[in-house]
Amino acid sequence: MKATDMLVIASQIVASDRANSHGDIHESMKMLSAIWSAYLGVKITSEDACNMMVHLKQVRAKTGKKVADHYIDAAGYAALAGQVKDDL
Repeated sequence: MKATDMLVIASQIVASDRANSHGDIHESMKMLSAIWSAYLGVKITSEDACNMMVHLKQVRAKTGKKVADHYIDAAGYAALAGQVKDDL
């Protein structure tokens, strides 16, 4: 699959009404960053949480089956990191 095709798919996923099934991205990442902050004993921001999800997808791409989904999701989380950073 071409990079541009993966970016189009990632864009469609991010632009869809994922809040219905996944909750608001700001609230989700705020809650996730709070949980990770408490667990690790360091301050984790919503942007950090999105970037760490990118790293999760990178690990899955490295260790799992070679599927485009890992790269598509990583692109989506990278874009969301930029969004939540701009919304701070």
